[in-house]
Amino acid sequence: MDISLYKVTEFSYADIAELITTSTAENFRHMQRLWDDFQIGKNRFDKRGEILLLAKIGEKVVGVCGLNRYDYWGENVARLRRMYVLKEYRRMGIARKLTEEIIKNARENFDTIVLKTDNPGAFAFYKSLGFDKVAGDEFVTHVLKIR
Repeated sequence: MDISLYKVTEFSYADIAELITTSTAENFRHMQRLWDDFQIGKNRFDKRGEILLLAKIGEKVVGVCGLNRYDYWGENVARLRRMYVLKEYRRMGIARKLTEEIIKNARENFDTIVLKTDNPGAFAFYKSLGFDKVAGDEFVTHVLKIR
């Protein structure tokens, strides 16, 4: 299976409509938030060091992941955000490929990446990528020192 990653600065609703529909059906709100925030300019992943990646198989968008600055933890800290892979494409290495590319890009501008997840299955995934669990922070559950 050939998975291609694309850095995007613009995308249409049609590009991520299936991600929004399926994530909503799974009781995840973050894909709708991605679209809404992007459209109103609240979060366009366009500050220094930020990136938004779409994962495609052929022309079909099967996943997404972004990285934002996260000044709450310090000047050189980024936050991994809006990770989602369509259910039928999970366990195929797409999330890993997206996250590894995010980490690779982050090394140019950041020292640390943080994230928040309440998905128990994601805990093992992020641990396998070197993230450590964070206790006592309501907005961050994992941290990775990258330089």
